[in-house]
Amino acid sequence: MRTIWQQWVDGSARHRKMAQNLMKTTVNNAPMLSVDADDREPITDAPPENEPKTIWQEWEDEDLLNLAAGYPDDNPKTALGEAKPKISSTPTIGIREMGKVFELGARKYGRYNWRLHNVSATVYYDAAWRHLSAWFDGENADPESGVSHLAHVMACMTILLDAEAHQTMNDNRLTAEEKGGA
Repeated sequence: MRTIWQQWVDGSARHRKMAQNLMKTTVNNAPMLSVDADDREPITDAPPENEPKTIWQEWEDEDLLNLAAGYPDDNPKTALGEAKPKISSTPTIGIREMGKVFELGARKYGRYNWRLHNVSATVYYDAAWRHLSAWFDGENADPESGVSHLAHVMACMTILLDAEAHQTMNDNRLTAEEKGGA
């Protein structure tokens, strides 16, 4: 007896053929992703041989056609959507708790304040470690906010990622020379 998951991944011949055809779809006469029907390995869009593949490229190479072909709908976007990172695979409790921290921060400092003003990396690094240490020492919630210290750590790291992406981060991490290295 095959599980529902195995049936979904294997998919029917009709869905597999649909995904293969979708992968050969072109935009402005350029292939979005060329696929060899015999072995389903990408012919184009592969990194040069001397350049390692990213985890996403490896995942697409190995599983994209199999996974998308077995999806129980015939929407042409499915194959492409299945190749992208999924928020649906992320536990929601962390996102909800982090949202509480961001709401408190928005009231105190303004929404997305780190995009309006440059922020120093060490400020958020230090805050994250203080929250993580407090949690590790047995204090589950921040006394000021009442929200989990772990959610505060997540918020600090998210701000650093976002500030770095939007080029509003003052990267004041120590250099190797400042650390006493060469």
